[in-house]
This record gives sequence, C-alpha cells and structure tokens, in this order.
Amino acid sequence: MPDDKDARKDSKGEEAPKDGGGYDEEDVVDMDGIFDEGDGVEAREEYYADDAEDRERRSEGRHAAWNWSEKWHRAQAWQKRRLVVSVVVLLVIFVPYLVFACLNMYQDAQAENDYWNSYLEPPSTEVQALVDEYSEDAAKVDVAFNLEQVQSVDIAKSTFTVMMNVAYRWEGHDDLDFTSKHNVSFYKGDIADILVLEDEHDGTTNYQYVQYIVTINKDYWTVRFPLESHQLRMYLEPSYNVNRVVFNVDKDACYVNPNLAISGYELTRWDTNVEVLADDHAMLNPLYDDYADPTVYTTEAMLQLEINRSGIGVYLKCTVAMFGTLGWILLCLYVATFRHVNALGMVGSAFFGAVSNILVGANMLSSALQLGLIEYVNLFGLGIIVASTAVVIAINTIRNEIENEAFAQFYGRVMLVLIAILMITANVLLPVCAYL
Repeated sequence: MPDDKDARKDSKGEEAPKDGGGYDEEDVVDMDGIFDEGDGVEAREEYYADDAEDRERRSEGRHAAWNWSEKWHRAQAWQKRRLVVSVVVLLVIFVPYLVFACLNMYQDAQAENDYWNSYLEPPSTEVQALVDEYSEDAAKVDVAFNLEQVQSVDIAKSTFTVMMNVAYRWEGHDDLDFTSKHNVSFYKGDIADILVLEDEHDGTTNYQYVQYIVTINKDYWTVRFPLESHQLRMYLEPSYNVNRVVFNVDKDACYVNPNLAISGYELTRWDTNVEVLADDHAMLNPLYDDYADPTVYTTEAMLQLEINRSGIGVYLKCTVAMFGTLGWILLCLYVATFRHVNALGMVGSAFFGAVSNILVGANMLSSALQLGLIEYVNLFGLGIIVASTAVVIAINTIRNEIENEAFAQFYGRVMLVLIAILMITANVLLPVCAYL
C-alpha cells in the first residue's frame, strides 16, 4: 500500500500542491493544545492568523508608545494642560538655576588671572617716593626665594605649610641678622623651624642663606571646590621699617624646585614682587615724632604660587553618593511609569543618599565656605528628588484616581526623559564650568 508521500503525488510523480496553499489536517500540529479533534483546517488557520495579527498589534503598540506626536494630538485638553504645566515648572526652576551656577563658577575661574596680576603691580609713585626718602640710610637687602616643598594644603584648617630657603645679601650694616625669628617673620605665618645653611661676612658684603618651615593661615576661596585653583602667597617681612631695612627681590635668582610635588594639586605658575606695607599707627615710636606723615612703611618680599587640582578624584569622592541617588530616582520614575508600582516608598532612600553626600563634602571644608560647586550639585540633587516625588504622585493620581492608564504612561515617559536630560546636563556643565 503506498505511503502518504506517494499518495500526495500526481501521475507525473510530482508533489501535488496543498489545497488553497493552506494546511492539511495532518500537517497542522496542535502545539498549543487548544483545538478539539473536530476542528478543521480552516479553524486552525484562522487561529494562527489572529495570533499573528495580535503579535503585530503588540509590536506596533510598543512603537506607538514612544510616538509622542500622535499621543499629544490624541490627548484631551486637561491632559495637555497638566503635561505642559509640569514641563514648564521643571524648566523654569532648573534652567535658570543651572545658568546662574555655571556663570558664577565660570566668572570665578576667569577672575583668577586678574587677581593674580593685581599682586604683581609695583607700589604707587607717591608711596615709592616716600620709601626712598625715608630709607636713605637703610640697608638695601637683596632677597631670593628657593621653594623646596609645599608640605600640605589644608582647606579644612585654612592653612598651608611650606619649606623654603631664603638668601639675603647686603652691604654694610654688619649688625643685621636674618637667622632669628626676632628679626624676620611671615605675614599670618608661624615659623616652626629655622635652619641656617650659610652665614658669610666678607668685608662689607654680608650673605645669609636660611631655611624656613612655616605654616601660613589662608582664607581659601571654595566656590569651585573640589575642582578649584588656589593662589598661595608668602610675605617675608623684616622686623625693621624702611628707616633701617628695605627688601628688594631678585627675580632672576629665585626658583622653585622642579620636582615640587603637592598632594592633590599641580603647580601652574609662580612669581615674586615687593610689597610696601603702610601702617598708619606709629605706636608711640619716638622716631616719628618729628615726621609730618606718621605712617610707618615696611617692605615685604612676596612669593606667590598658583596651584590647580590635578584630577577629579576628590570631586568623585564628594559626589558619588549623589550620583547614586540620582540613579535611584530615575529607577523610581521608571518603575512608576512602566511597572505600575507605587514608587513613593523608594524616595526615602534617595533623601538619605543626598544627605550622606552633603556630609562628605562638608567635612572636607572649613566652616567659613562660600556658595559653590558642592552646594550647587547638592541643591540640584535635592531639587530633582523633590520634583521626581511630585511626578510619581501625579502618575499614581492619573492611574488610580482618574483611571487613565494610557495617559499615566505617556506622562511618566515625558517626565522621565526630561528629568534624565536635566540630570546629565547639570552633571556635565557644573564641573566643566568649575574646572575651566
């Protein structure tokens, strides 16, 4: 007896086509277990055709879910109004805030150059004339700096410590001695140690080479911390006014250790100058009894450095908790939008992360700090958390009270994308403007 295959062949031995291009009853395999034995081929073909159409509709639905133009045109008036108000409120709050923060930090960075140059200006003609008049018989001392180390830069304690060698050379006035704390000092500084490296007196020529380890108090400007730059200034001043000693800095003889290493910073530039300190209080000094101008003038040899952050490690340390918090907030919005879950219970963890981030940055700064990068990042993060909480509440209201699932998902998608764009923009622009 011929088999099924032979039975389906015509007289020429070729396989006959199936009826209407459809399925024979024996060819259709019941994979789903949903057909009865009496169901024919037509019923089975109709089922599979409906299943294919259903899969196509689901695919089109997934694409249509992100077709915001179509969603917008189909939205009712109250839906459009709610969405527009939400978007406008976010933009009105966060865009001006970011513009203000970025401009503030950028202007602070650009002002550093003017601030640097202002300390290199020579004394005014009038002041220099008075100094020359009062110092006719004074010792003219040439000073040269050799900066060996910047041992520490402590922003929390508002100090920095340096090891520097200073050379003094002058003619006559053999009684002068710059190896003693009683005869020289650093403005706002505490000399921890003095080491005399050389002390030579050849005829009328006197030379002393002294090493100082000194800690100097500085009010750090922290607007761009921790991507900031700092200008460190060391003022070496004699205990004598210009009637006795006048300092003159020999710039050609000054240098900075080429292997100078500052933890967390890199040296960008340095320079020197001579400052004239004018004190209007003679403090009962009888030398000024016969002067029409009782102002006491003292010269100061100044060395200034500019250091800049060498990397973003400290910035990441101060903001990593906030980055994690913002990621958690995006997850809350995603869950509320796509998974029909009330994500309000997840928001508390975000606030905890934000507070932790604030404490990390605050512990690295002194109590007297300016509004700057760390505060801008933290305030932005807190604002995003509050805004996201309001969005989750709005999604829950639309879904549960108004019972409009389609608009709840559309609203959630729009707000999720907008908040994500604001997060990325802020976390790129803020550090870039601070580091420029």
